[in-house]
Amino acid sequence: MKSKKIEYIDLANVIATFAVVFLHANSCFWDFSKERYWITADVIESVFIFAVPLFFMISSVTLIDYQKRYDTKTYFRKRFAKAVIPFLFWTLFALVFDIVVLKTISISDLSLELLYNGFVNNRFCGYYWFFTPLFIIYSCVPLFASIEESKRIKIFKYLFIVGFIFNGTIPFVINAFHLNLVWPVSIYVVSGYSIFTIMGYLIHKIDFTPNQRCIIYFLGLAGLLMHFGGTYYESYALNGVSMIYKELTQAPVLMYSGAIFLFIKQISSRVMSTKLGGIVNFVKKYTFSIYLLHFYVISVFNEYFGLINYKTSIIYRLGMPFIVIPITIIITALIRKLRLGKKVLP
Repeated sequence: MKSKKIEYIDLANVIATFAVVFLHANSCFWDFSKERYWITADVIESVFIFAVPLFFMISSVTLIDYQKRYDTKTYFRKRFAKAVIPFLFWTLFALVFDIVVLKTISISDLSLELLYNGFVNNRFCGYYWFFTPLFIIYSCVPLFASIEESKRIKIFKYLFIVGFIFNGTIPFVINAFHLNLVWPVSIYVVSGYSIFTIMGYLIHKIDFTPNQRCIIYFLGLAGLLMHFGGTYYESYALNGVSMIYKELTQAPVLMYSGAIFLFIKQISSRVMSTKLGGIVNFVKKYTFSIYLLHFYVISVFNEYFGLINYKTSIIYRLGMPFIVIPITIIITALIRKLRLGKKVLP
């Protein structure tokens, strides 16, 4: 029997993977329109916005205690094999895909600048933007892991509170109320996505009381409603997609994604004891591959089957993940049979 810890991490991983595919099948959200479809696009975007924060929190839970298993040199070697090699391979594949299939790049366009932007700024596959902050989090983990375990919760609470206030809330309030102010303060140790490392570890380690959970869920619901309502209102005023409520590291998304992570932790044992647990145990072996490959499957369906003409359809946006994910699983299973398949799709 797997431990509760592993079960809820597996469940969180599968949920986050599905959420990513839902977000990318809902790409019409980024083409703002005052037509009715954009309202449902805003709903889908808001509901599944927790996807990437969940991945970062999962990484925190699985990696912060790495020193109990191996040394730091081994830690980095494992991260390189599991993430860096697949990133390099599939980014190169994305370049070939752009040239041969999508024809968005021609061979005459190739240059050092293009390659730099392709690998560093995700020019070839925009979905791979996730890797840059992930690699930064990997680099920060040894710092957080070096804090004595008996003191870690107390220090992490402090870092999260000051990070949430000074990095995630005050700048958000200034932007949301359109205040003509410049906020000069940032707590750099938890700036950017590293705050999810702290938040994920705290949610994992702390046994919250029922009252504390209710407060977290209330704040999570508030964050969801702020993200949906604020994005709707600001985008209509701007006549374009507003980013004020969409910054992943600011209050609305922090509150919502933290509540989702806690909720998954709470319901995991019940879910994993049902038939859904069997599905989770099967899909969990393919979550990283789904993330790496779903761009190509969606692109082929859109370009060669004409589905791009239906991208505003609610059937397309809610149905595509259930087509794309099984196909990526089949492709992964076939690639893994090749000699180097498990290196590029671990």
